Amino acid sequence: MNHRQSSGKLLVTACIGLLCIVGALLLVQYQGAIRDWVRVQQFVPSQSVAALASDGGMSDYGRYVFYTGKPSLENSADFTSSCGEHERSTAILGCYTNQQIYLFDVQNKELAGVEEVTAAHEMLHAAYERLSDTKRSEVDHLIESLLPTLEKDTSFRERMTVYKQLSKSEQLNELHSILGTEIAGLSSELETYYKQYFVDRSRVVALYRQYSGVFKKLEARAETLAQEYNQLVAARNQLVETSNQEYSRLTADIAAYERGPRTDTATARALNRRTDDFNARLTATRQQVAVYDKQIAALKAELEAIQIHTKQLNDSIDSTITAPAEEVHGG
Repeated sequence: MNHRQSSGKLLVTACIGLLCIVGALLLVQYQGAIRDWVRVQQFVPSQSVAALASDGGMSDYGRYVFYTGKPSLENSADFTSSCGEHERSTAILGCYTNQQIYLFDVQNKELAGVEEVTAAHEMLHAAYERLSDTKRSEVDHLIESLLPTLEKDTSFRERMTVYKQLSKSEQLNELHSILGTEIAGLSSELETYYKQYFVDRSRVVALYRQYSGVFKKLEARAETLAQEYNQLVAARNQLVETSNQEYSRLTADIAAYERGPRTDTATARALNRRTDDFNARLTATRQQVAVYDKQIAALKAELEAIQIHTKQLNDSIDSTITAPAEEVHGG
């Protein structure tokens, strides 16, 4: 073998070695993307899961990220097993754990849209996990810049109390999903960012408002009824108290007159007139009290019906309850 051939072989060997090194580096750099691609290729979504992506307005890329989690709709027992036990005070409808997405299969048709919003919420958790450190820092900054405005809203502050025990990074992860699925009219930068995951983000926000509006409508009606109830009870009690006070004064004056010589006929006539007037008013008072009692009973019955309705709605999205809640309409 001559020197030129030997040099050629060494060059080829060196190139092959370099290619192997480059290939290994690329494999390390893109192993997450490769793993995602393999997971998506191996995943066959059910018709229901595919519909969640479509109805929730996910883009092709959003659907791709969603499918990397191999999402599954599960009954209460399976969901609790997959996601673990949760506080009864919080309705847990989905979870993203070990790069798997689990969704609670909500059967209550009155809460249509809840599964689509939950699916999009969990998809955004998977998306957030896949952001580079630089991109995540950029997105976190955009989210944090909106918080002073968002926290002026009482319902948003109450919404976030669920996550107060989380670390700042975990809270930002949750906010990334909440803002993307529940809040309309974000900053132009965030709207642009979320466009990669949604064909039309307003669709999923509308679904959130649709099902959350069921609870808000019941809550608003209950607050109105409670106010009316308290006003009627106060008016009834005041009417009864006024009548009782008048009766006490009248009986005291009559008793005082009867203890005396009872020679003052003018006083006697005045007491008789007061007695006649009181008895006439007492009849009207009793009639008005009966009206109040009827109205108060009706308000109480409607309030109790709303409480039952609200509990049944909450039970239907409580994954720790194994028996399905009876569906209630109207009210």
